[in-house]
Amino acid sequence: MISTSKITLYTLIIFIAYPILSFSNMRDYQTTRLSSTAGTGVGSVLMDEATFLNPAPLSFYRIGSFYFQKTNLKTNNSGTETKGIILVASDSKGKIGGSISYQSFEQNEDERKRISASLSSPIAQKSAFGITYRMTEDIITDQNNRQTTTKYKQFLIGICHALSRDFTIGFLVIDPTEVIPSDSKAFVGFQYVYKDFITIMADLGSNWDGNLSNNLLYRGGMQFKILSDFYLRFGTFQDKMTLEKGSGAGLSWVSPKLTFNLAANYINTKLDQEIRETSFSASYRF
Repeated sequence: MISTSKITLYTLIIFIAYPILSFSNMRDYQTTRLSSTAGTGVGSVLMDEATFLNPAPLSFYRIGSFYFQKTNLKTNNSGTETKGIILVASDSKGKIGGSISYQSFEQNEDERKRISASLSSPIAQKSAFGITYRMTEDIITDQNNRQTTTKYKQFLIGICHALSRDFTIGFLVIDPTEVIPSDSKAFVGFQYVYKDFITIMADLGSNWDGNLSNNLLYRGGMQFKILSDFYLRFGTFQDKMTLEKGSGAGLSWVSPKLTFNLAANYINTKLDQEIRETSFSASYRF
């Protein structure tokens, strides 16, 4: 059971996170590992990704981590180029896991900065609950070189349950207070590991405003363990709400202390624009 102090803490975060009206059409960016599986991972037990996706699995770990990422993104027909960095610090050695991240991305004259903080706590022997609070600042420059700055706060709620050592399922609600209505989505996802060699992942989500079938988002990914320390990943997604679809691929080298990730992500938009994203990340665990 969750203690009274934990409930009070979660309630305080939710209260603070209520809407400050703003909007931006800048893309959300993912960690390198998530890019390699086209964003799939709501039901996966991930640590560095906690403040970007499902925060609940943080409490399944008993370690700390520092994470750094460099990302580049280009479009095929507009010449738009995006560069960004991600920094994450995580600690789940205690009864409550915690993580904080900083993102900074520049797209031509536009810029996004986001700070996110996550907390996770066990709610049963094989289940965990997590919440993420994030603050975003978007600086948008129009054709007349006039800048508009918007700031907004959102929160995410996640649950993760281990049905067995090899099968986990996750639930995620993004922006339930609809600060940015297009961001508000609910997801269910699972991960299944076969003989410690093949991992299968899938997510299904939707924005709950309007017709659900027209707002569905499908994601699927696979991971293969090759040799003893390398992992090869693939993923694909289709978003009916934004009319986007794409795929990702990546390679990771994992040791007890250090992890290095490389990923490439390809996205086709409703404007027949092709987005190519590459990223590199490194993390140190202690």
